[in-house]
Amino acid sequence: MKLNDLWALYEADKRILGFSPHTLKAYSLQLRILIREIGDIEIEEISLSLLKEYLAKEAERLKPSSLGHRIRFVRSLFRFAFEEGHIARNPAERLKPSSLGHRIRFVRSLFRFAFEEGHIARNPSLKLREPKTEKRIPKFLIEEDVIQLKISCLSNRERALLEFLNGKTHS
Repeated sequence: MKLNDLWALYEADKRILGFSPHTLKAYSLQLRILIREIGDIEIEEISLSLLKEYLAKEAERLKPSSLGHRIRFVRSLFRFAFEEGHIARNPAERLKPSSLGHRIRFVRSLFRFAFEEGHIARNPSLKLREPKTEKRIPKFLIEEDVIQLKISCLSNRERALLEFLNGKTHS
């Protein structure tokens, strides 16, 4: 069974399970990228080393030494070129460090399905791990924002709820 044949079964299964059309579209894109790199080959020919080669190539493109800085630069550069009319479409618009993680999750999910459905004797993606990504720092309200929110409260109930959520019991 070729990767495209596996995809047809996989997509049908995920539709039945209620996956959103957006998720399926994203998975379809991941499949096209995978097939572009390794070809529409027989799934039995796919080994862990082949998947690692594919992901290493993606990591070179998506995760250089200072991926975050480079991605911000590339996005900024292409945003400028797009806004100035030098290019018709911004190719870096959706480039993110988490893209490699998405590809790994897709590959693991696809091969888990193939294994569970009996299409392959072993799952070559079992040992694939996602790269560490930067954790987002939560944003907090500054004191002026909290005061403004308190002023805009229309009832004691709203004020009490705001104080509860903010962790303060007095003003």
